[in-house]
Amino acid sequence: MTGKIARLPAEIRTQLNRRLQNGEPAKYVVKWLNLLPEVQKLLAAEFHGKPVREQNVSEWRRHGYRAWLVHQEKQDILGEMLAEGEASEARFGETLVDRLAGWLVPNFMAEARARLAAATDPGERWATFQVLYPGFVSLRRGHHSAGRLRLDREKFELELKKFADALATAKGNPEAARSEKGTER
Repeated sequence: MTGKIARLPAEIRTQLNRRLQNGEPAKYVVKWLNLLPEVQKLLAAEFHGKPVREQNVSEWRRHGYRAWLVHQEKQDILGEMLAEGEASEARFGETLVDRLAGWLVPNFMAEARARLAAATDPGERWATFQVLYPGFVSLRRGHHSAGRLRLDREKFELELKKFADALATAKGNPEAARSEKGTER
């Protein structure tokens, strides 16, 4: 059976988790929860009106709260990675990988040209092509992959925007959706 706290609305569970994260004692958390109308309604409907107890909070702390902490840590790490990428892009005008690729490709081409120029007979030139070809193919595949990822990201951002607009409209706030559309043009 799912516990009392796990059955609460997500917004209340998030507030509870923040309180636990801030070190609020269980006895105060229990008082706060039991005073909330949403909690009282749930307890009356599904738990014969029995209030949330400190034991419920203790069980939540061992399971649901720990899972929330792990999720928060993942979100924080992802946020840091994105911020670092954005900072790098702002500093260099492109991602660091793109900048390195921009350096590597001309150097690769110069080396290929020098090796082919140094090859005097057709067999030697063919052997040079065979050595260079896998590197060239890898570069092209990487370039095509980056292009596909860029297109996928753009498509995802458009879908995310549509979803946000639909959510704002569904929540009865169509002006928010319209104002966001107006700022992007």
